Amino acid sequence: MGKKILLGLVVAGALYLGIQGWISSRGERYVTEILDAYNRVVSPQEHWSLKEYKGGFRGGRALLVLEMNNSEPGPFLHRLELESRVDYGPFFWRQLRPGLVRLEVDTPLKPLLQPEAARRIVGSASVEYRGILDWGYTMHETLKLSPMKIREENATVESEAVVYESDYRLSTLQGRGLLRSDRLIYRLDGREDLGLDRPRLAMRFEPWKREEGWIFGDWEFRADELRLRSGAESSAPLLHFRPEVVLGLHRKGKEYANARLALEIQSRDEATRKYLGGISQLSLNLELRSLGRKGLEVLRRWKEEAQKTQRELSAASASGDDIALQKAILAFDALEGRWIEVYNTLLVPGRTRLLLKEHIGGDHRGDLRLDLTFTGKKIRSDNPISATVDLLGQLERIVEGSFALEIDKELAKRLYPHGVFVLDAMTDKGLASLDRQGVYHLKGEIRGGKIIINGTRYAPHELVMMILI
Repeated sequence: MGKKILLGLVVAGALYLGIQGWISSRGERYVTEILDAYNRVVSPQEHWSLKEYKGGFRGGRALLVLEMNNSEPGPFLHRLELESRVDYGPFFWRQLRPGLVRLEVDTPLKPLLQPEAARRIVGSASVEYRGILDWGYTMHETLKLSPMKIREENATVESEAVVYESDYRLSTLQGRGLLRSDRLIYRLDGREDLGLDRPRLAMRFEPWKREEGWIFGDWEFRADELRLRSGAESSAPLLHFRPEVVLGLHRKGKEYANARLALEIQSRDEATRKYLGGISQLSLNLELRSLGRKGLEVLRRWKEEAQKTQRELSAASASGDDIALQKAILAFDALEGRWIEVYNTLLVPGRTRLLLKEHIGGDHRGDLRLDLTFTGKKIRSDNPISATVDLLGQLERIVEGSFALEIDKELAKRLYPHGVFVLDAMTDKGLASLDRQGVYHLKGEIRGGKIIINGTRYAPHELVMMILI
């Protein structure tokens, strides 16, 4: 029995050493594939490369280089060299998952920064990175910034350790991430003006395609408490909230995409609630459905070309080169009409839809609902002036859908002082109603260029005249 156990241990050891030898022969390749994944995400002005690799049987050393050719000045040096320790598997970690290779970087932060940025950091600060590539070619990363204090001219920013954790497929970059800290405080002239307790930014990513430019997925920000000073005076009180913000951009088939913005803010204490006039909750949910993905591509190119032209304009102006400056101005003017292509490809007649729900709760309440579908026509002119005239000519028939509003009169006075006049006028004309609790009610539809309220169809200009007269 003892011989069998001994033989089993010998076989297992030989198998382990054989697997480790096979992994060590591919160590440099794994590191290169990880850097290639980084390069698919970073901007074209940034590039990761492997300058030097020294491998052994159990691990090695890699000298990683990040070059940033951004024209805009940033806090980091334009070239960073980071030494990473590389450990070869097989090893097990988190729930006994098998690992292929592990990268570790530990470095002070200040040597990575421009001198001016480094001087603003009080004391020392460090960066720690741990990245594990498992046998399923999924990357698991942890990046940690130590607690730090950053001094500005009359202000300081203090933060506890900032940690970013991510898990994603190396081939598609599909996965998730979490950015977190225990506390972040912004102080102006020695007093706290903004504070966040336990902020969290959770991210989920769909498969990445560089040619699309956009990152599809979800971003959810939450914090246990947001403290915000209500005014510039030192005596202004701190308001206490619980915030939540959700952003989403998702593919819908091959031609369309859906976008979403959700926001919810809750008052954390009675003092904040009273300061806001009895408002304890504000929530908003905005969805844009069936946006043209071709339009997203056009919008991305427009943005990139505008940024490039702006850089060329700044460089020509700084150098005093009149010819280059004239070329940059002409290129900038040529971008003026690009909004026409964005309009024609981003908004799809009969499909692109806007849904909005807004709610205000507390002593007074308000609810707004919109459900509108884009029904406009494509603009045929390439001339910006003619295109603007064409757009104005179809405004009455640009959307169809429904709307509904319920809002307390006292809340309407506080939020929309001039809007109360419109609501009172609509109530007098029988277009809206005011119940015994002092709540306005307005409901209607938009069809065929007409606004329909209580079954009666009105042209937009007719409705405006009814309200004003």
